[in-house]
Amino acid sequence: MKYITTQIANMALREIVKNLVMGIGPVRRMRLRRRRTATTAPSLQTLFIYAFRLPSICIKYGGSVVGKEVIEIGPGDNLANGLTFLALGAKSYTALDRFPGPYSSPTAKSWYRLTRDNFEGTFGHKWPDLSPESFPEAYPTIRTFATPVESAPALKADIVCSHNVAEHVSDLRSFAEANKRMLNANGIAIHVVDFGGHNWELDPHDPFMFRRLPSWLWSAMGSNRGYPNRIPFDEFTSIMRESGLDVFARDLKPFRYDAAVQEATFVCKPRLSCGIPG
Repeated sequence: MKYITTQIANMALREIVKNLVMGIGPVRRMRLRRRRTATTAPSLQTLFIYAFRLPSICIKYGGSVVGKEVIEIGPGDNLANGLTFLALGAKSYTALDRFPGPYSSPTAKSWYRLTRDNFEGTFGHKWPDLSPESFPEAYPTIRTFATPVESAPALKADIVCSHNVAEHVSDLRSFAEANKRMLNANGIAIHVVDFGGHNWELDPHDPFMFRRLPSWLWSAMGSNRGYPNRIPFDEFTSIMRESGLDVFARDLKPFRYDAAVQEATFVCKPRLSCGIPG
């Protein structure tokens, strides 16, 4: 226990220093210009996580995306998900991100090329006439907004989705209301949420240690760095439902040493809509 306590104290001190430094304007601006989704060029493993997983989940619970208008919240440093959605037949793709990435950078292009090269083997569809080299700048059906979802412009879509983003929003009620506002009458929102500690599960027998850290300490370590909001599964579900959405939790993944939910996919529809997602 003494070792763990010392380890936590040392880690907390390092995180506090990093958080203070990130609060310095020039440092923050410089850091935000760096890649976040992937620190290196894409690999097959990261490709399936950041380019194919979310579209696959949207198809699993929402059906075909052909002709659908898609909004993704927080895509990160590239629009590989967006390219995949278009390749699957989506009508349009809109990205909302508080800190948009370099979507046309050489690294982003390498993501797009790898997406093309592995698309058919993953989805069983031939690659359409989409050029990774001119994506996204040459495609008017791609729109990007440098804004948090809570203050996004008036947008409507058939699919609103995100991957490991909702656990970072500071105001979940506003996030839920934005989902309801953006969905078409028969639309569907799909969010993959990670309720873990994001590297703060130091003791494998105590995966909830990060939740018990005092709020002031948690804020001191991560207020400038996008730390998880620590909203647990049950509360998250209730808040989403209170916004007027029908919410169905799917693919529940428990913590390794506890039955509590570590990750879940939330399938949401405007209330009074017909049908329950499978």
